[in-house]
Amino acid sequence: PTALVMAGNHGDEYPGQVAILKLLRELRPDQVTGRIILVPALNMPAAKAATRLSPLDGKNFNRCFPGNPTGTVSEVLAHYLTTELFPRADLVMDLHTGGRSLDFVPCAHMHLVPAGPQREAMLAGTEAFLTEYCFLYADIAGTGLLPVEAERQGKTVITTEMGGSENVTTQVHRITQRGLRNVLRHFGYLNEPV
Repeated sequence: PTALVMAGNHGDEYPGQVAILKLLRELRPDQVTGRIILVPALNMPAAKAATRLSPLDGKNFNRCFPGNPTGTVSEVLAHYLTTELFPRADLVMDLHTGGRSLDFVPCAHMHLVPAGPQREAMLAGTEAFLTEYCFLYADIAGTGLLPVEAERQGKTVITTEMGGSENVTTQVHRITQRGLRNVLRHFGYLNEPV
């Protein structure tokens, strides 16, 4: 079993990046069952520039899926995720915040996928993130979204909006770090009590 955990889809969204880096430093091989792929800064050019969009091509990475192997930097990366990493994963986590432009109540959320095992797993994983609020929604945000591509491939997809603005509180960092670990425990990737 493989979990793919990502943050930094937009470069100005920090709590997920920090949580993944912290988990990378703390994890020991004997704690892991299966495989956990951790990508703290998915859109590295935007993360380095602390911007929502990639400074290399001006693209919103979360609108580039399924990607294009001969396109812009963002489109090539989206294609790599679509064709290489998503097919290997059972669980896909994409940790977001509102970045500089929005401020959300910290929450885990998921798209409304058809009733069945995928939806049930996504609901349980969303609740396992342990945020005070969770929500289920039908996507109206356009095309090219990372979670939509992973869902199309049948993956269990958990996403978040962990606050926003550049002022990230200690509480938001704690919620993000605790939630990330608990989802991995819930699905059996970490040998720790849920």
